[in-house]
Amino acid sequence: MDEYNYNEYNYNDVYQYDSQEEENPNAYKTGLAIAALVISIINLVCCCGIVLGVVAIPVALVLAIISLVTHRGGKAMAIISIVISAICAVFLAFNIAIMAKFYPDVMYFAQHDKQIIAEYEETGKIPERYEKYRGAKYDKYWDAMGVEGFDEFFATFIEEYKKDMEADESRSDDNKNKTTTESYNRDGEELVELAYQGALT
Repeated sequence: MDEYNYNEYNYNDVYQYDSQEEENPNAYKTGLAIAALVISIINLVCCCGIVLGVVAIPVALVLAIISLVTHRGGKAMAIISIVISAICAVFLAFNIAIMAKFYPDVMYFAQHDKQIIAEYEETGKIPERYEKYRGAKYDKYWDAMGVEGFDEFFATFIEEYKKDMEADESRSDDNKNKTTTESYNRDGEELVELAYQGALT
């Protein structure tokens, strides 16, 4: 009797298992959840960069939501990816807000960099446009960068910016010299070829 009940119990389990699989063929498909989790973790590890975040957050959310709505496997991974993406979205919004605040001044410097650097080296004074960054409300940013106030930050920034400019000019000169040398070589080869043809004729 016990053996019969055992066999009947196993039969019912197998039948119920097959029925669930037929009702939900996506139950063991975890690809979307895994992809959503991987994308969200990469975005988080990369410190929620603006460019990456704008792409990664919506993609991870869409994949995770589709996985949940279609009752696929990996439910826990999908939920975790949604939570991580939500956290990344908060950081992304914060980064965008900071960029929106500083962007006009950054663009102004990029457009007038040589003039600003020349005046700063001549007078040692910070341009009036950037005086506002000496305010106490910005001290937390300079402390986070490991500098004592905006004056030190600006001086360090100018120094590094000049090094980058010099490096760019050096690379540009090298490219010009390389191009000129290649041009001379081509001209020389053409002259040799013409001379050789003239000798034959």
